[in-house]
Amino acid sequence: MSDLVHRLAEALRRVGCEFDLGESRHAGDAARLAAETPDETKAVVVVGGDGTLREVLEGLNGRRIPIVVLPTGTENILAK
Repeated sequence: MSDLVHRLAEALRRVGCEFDLGESRHAGDAARLAAETPDETKAVVVVGGDGTLREVLEGLNGRRIPIVVLPTGTENILAK
């Protein structure tokens, strides 16, 4: 995982947030991880670009879980 993700995780720990980290290494990973997200999840933080965000949206389709985007991709059209 990137240094940015590690810094974000540490900042969240310092303020008492509980979370699980998932890493997308291959096409389809982010959609699978999102689909496995428990319904009681307060939010999903997506660190990546348009493709990663698209997969997360697919995986959460029809569920009312807020998404926070930390854009790190090339274009980041959705984040803009």
